[in-house]
Amino acid sequence: MISLNQMTVGYGSAQPVLEDISLQLEAGQIHGLVGMNGAGKTTLLRVLAGQVDAKGGTQVFGEDPFDNPRTLGRTVLMGIDVPLPDSWSGRKLLEFGQARYATWDQKRAEELVKRFSLPESTLVGMMSRGQRSALSFIYAFAANCELTLLDETYLGLDVSKRHAFYETLREERGRTTIVFATHHLHDSESLLDTITLIDAGQLVLSGPVTGLTEEVLAITGTSEAVDATLAQFPAPLLADARIGGARRAVLDLREWPGVADDLWDAAGVSVSTVSLDESARALMEVTK
Repeated sequence: MISLNQMTVGYGSAQPVLEDISLQLEAGQIHGLVGMNGAGKTTLLRVLAGQVDAKGGTQVFGEDPFDNPRTLGRTVLMGIDVPLPDSWSGRKLLEFGQARYATWDQKRAEELVKRFSLPESTLVGMMSRGQRSALSFIYAFAANCELTLLDETYLGLDVSKRHAFYETLREERGRTTIVFATHHLHDSESLLDTITLIDAGQLVLSGPVTGLTEEVLAITGTSEAVDATLAQFPAPLLADARIGGARRAVLDLREWPGVADDLWDAAGVSVSTVSLDESARALMEVTK
């Protein structure tokens, strides 16, 4: 559904915002897009939405999406950097969406307005950050497009509404393909099918979440025991911490088929999986 081949976005002689990005994202899944502020996540979403021209190969629905009416009507982008008219009410924005998208699901819009207690009559400029976030993802989900692009649409939500947002995201699986830019992997880990890491405009990795949750392992034990295990399994080291005589090392076994199974049986150390958040942060750190 989405195919990028050495895609680059730059402005004049400045350092490219995104450089040499190649990835494949399948339809019907929830794809996490992760990176620090300024990494290029928003620019990538805007490329997919057809709002920014890019060099190299960019294919969405088998076509170049830039300013392409055949893809624009099948794609919706909402998030923190998408400007909303301050003088419009929430209701007017949703009415605009209903007129804009032939696929609009009014019943879904009304359901989500109620679920998130959105004050439809309030002007966008008078809404809190959390209310603006809710308005943006309600618009996106009600648009009912084949491709839904979300740029940190959870910002400003309180704890209960953030949990409701993730549950809503879960409900959307299979109805649409979602690319979701986020910093909060600990909240969204169970939702994501794939993860794409971007750092300073460069692609760190793009692939199934299971590659990081099942093939990145931590070994803990005495320094001597961990040293012996690392000598036996010399896979790339992502993180290493020592406290007194104890040591904890995180290994990247994605390119070592079958080694993960053997490591679980290593003597003298404790072996455990690590969270998606820890794996992603460690990979970002070692690639700097």
